[in-house]
Amino acid sequence: MKHQVGHGFMAAGVVLAGVCLTQGSLATALIELLATVAATAGVVVGIRHNKTARPRAWSVMVLGLLLLVVERVFRVLDLLGAHLASQPSAGSLQLFGYLALVGGAGLVLSARARRDAGGVLDAAVLAVAAGTVPWELVMHGRLVALHVTVPAVALGLGEVLFVVAGAGVILRLAQTSPGSKATLFYLLGAAGAGLIQLLGELAAAPAAGNPYGRSLASAGVLTLMFIGAAALHPSMVQLTEPGPVVADRLATRRLLLLGAAMTAGPVSVGIWQLLGHPADLVLLVLSPISTVPLVMVRIRGLVTQRAVAEDALAYQATHDSLTGLPNRARFVEELNA
Repeated sequence: MKHQVGHGFMAAGVVLAGVCLTQGSLATALIELLATVAATAGVVVGIRHNKTARPRAWSVMVLGLLLLVVERVFRVLDLLGAHLASQPSAGSLQLFGYLALVGGAGLVLSARARRDAGGVLDAAVLAVAAGTVPWELVMHGRLVALHVTVPAVALGLGEVLFVVAGAGVILRLAQTSPGSKATLFYLLGAAGAGLIQLLGELAAAPAAGNPYGRSLASAGVLTLMFIGAAALHPSMVQLTEPGPVVADRLATRRLLLLGAAMTAGPVSVGIWQLLGHPADLVLLVLSPISTVPLVMVRIRGLVTQRAVAEDALAYQATHDSLTGLPNRARFVEELNA
């Protein structure tokens, strides 16, 4: 029965998102407000009834949702002609609300991610590399045609790569945490819908007017309802509990994939330029900035792991396994010294 609550909640979210596509600005804003309130209530109810061992992680997401509720209330009042909120304050509420949602999601995933740090880093790197290719082949030409400023492109690309990396991490955890697949797939749906909203806002023509068009609002509604459904599903309890340690085996194939990931962005920029299009300098800079540090952290972890393993082997070779006292080999070593 508990499993059906999250699925029913998400079904209601799909209905709300569909209704958004047929409504005007005011009705769309009201639906967004309703979805945000419902998502907030869903996370609160999920924390209370599923009795997770780490409620603080989900509570950060509640804070973000509450900030979004206030921002959407201001937007509705603005559409009604009240003009109680200035654009900068409403924009700040939205910014901090989404930052809190992202931070809360990171805390929720951290318990499992720490047990598979190597695999999580690999997934993030590969996801970022996979995201750079369609960005260059699809989005870059659209943004050039719209004369979008370089700072706006850089900010949008950074946000897109961050969300894509998060989606890669979620997919990796879904492989290593089978008991939490439902919650993870709901979070993956939230990341996917949020990515669609980001790309839509970035690629929308300035002449289109309202950046919160019906299609983008529909994607935003799905993002929030996915979060509420993730918290309502019972598998959210297992997700916040540390699972078994995942063996870190960096095979040759994975090393080759990491190498290819580091070159995916520059290579796609080069191919795009060879086809006669202007070079995407933003991607050329941000792609290695996004992947190289992650690969360096990955290599550092492998070096540390190897050093620890060598120390452990040296200890086992010179100490008794039962008592832990120096054995004969260590005695001879010390005697010779």
